[in-house]
Formats: sequence, C-alpha cells, structure tokens
Amino acid sequence: MTGSSQKAPNIRTLDLGDFVPKIVLPNTAGEGVDLTSQLIAGNTLALWLFDEKPGKADWQRIDELRDATVDAELLHFTIIGGKKSPKKSGKTSTKATELYDAENNLRKMFGCNGSNVILIDPNHRLSTIGSMQDIDSLVATCNAIATQTSPTPASYQAPVLVMKDVLEPELCADFTQLLGSWRKEGRWRITRRCWQ
Repeated sequence: MTGSSQKAPNIRTLDLGDFVPKIVLPNTAGEGVDLTSQLIAGNTLALWLFDEKPGKADWQRIDELRDATVDAELLHFTIIGGKKSPKKSGKTSTKATELYDAENNLRKMFGCNGSNVILIDPNHRLSTIGSMQDIDSLVATCNAIATQTSPTPASYQAPVLVMKDVLEPELCADFTQLLGSWRKEGRWRITRRCWQ
C-alpha cells in the first residue's frame, strides 16, 4: 500500500549447524538468484559479505580460497550489503556471482557485522562465519566439509525400483490400452493416430 509503513520481517539469528532458510537476492541485472535452486544446492557456498564492491585485496583473498579448495566444489557469491542492484547487465566476474542485499538481511540472519565469509555446507546448514583475513581456517573448514560430504559409490544397487500408487489408475488404464494397441497395430499407426 502506498503511504503505509510495513513492519520489517522478523529475522532469527542462526547458530552453527542450523538449516539456512531460502535466500533469494538480486544479481547485477536485478534478477533474483535462489541459493537453494537445483543448480546451486548440493555445493558448499561461500558468501563473501561486503559493504562496497570488492577491491583488489578482496579478490586476492577470494582467489586464494578458490585455488586452495578446487576439489571441494565451492561456489562463491559476493554479497554487497546496503546497496540495491543496479539492474543492468554489465561486466560480471566469473570468479563469484555478485548479489545485492539492500536491507542487510543476511548480516542479521547470520549475526555478523562488517566483512565476513559465511560457509554453508551442501546440506544447506551454516558451517562457519569466518574472517576474510583467516583464509587458512576457511580452507580447513571447506576441506573438512568436502571430506564429510564426499559421495560414496553404492556397492549394491536395486535392478528395479517399484513405486506403488504413483500414477492415477485412469492413466494406467489408458497407458495399458495404448500399449496394447501399439503392440497390435504397430508403432507407426499409433504415432500417426496420436498426432491427428
């Protein structure tokens, strides 16, 4: 509503090990990036919190962590706090996705001030809140996460997966009828009949 003040959302401060709720922040083009989307989830996330765009020394720290954790499947996001997205596509980094947190909700959620690095494990739990200057500790944490969550190959696999009551009975009847017709009349005629 125009002219009315809305109450700010109540944000609970997370503790280490807590599940991190859905986070959607705008990128440089103003498009929302969901950190729980399928393309992102399942990786360790490094959220670099800044007040301004990262400078040369900041990028060196990001590079240092990236280089030391190549095998840890780490995705990097630079979060510019207190600023709105410019909403224009321009030059972006291939090292880290740039996101904007105009109301500093992430800092409230993680209970931190200033420049920090937030590590979220592949199970989307808060792993650590670290200092940007303590790269060695961040590397150790990333490697520990990678060791704990490394995939293990299944020694035995089921040849068939049976799932009861997944499809509606009407659909199964239609499919059974279609399959019978396909076997009886031949594939070409059924395909032709379906497209007419």
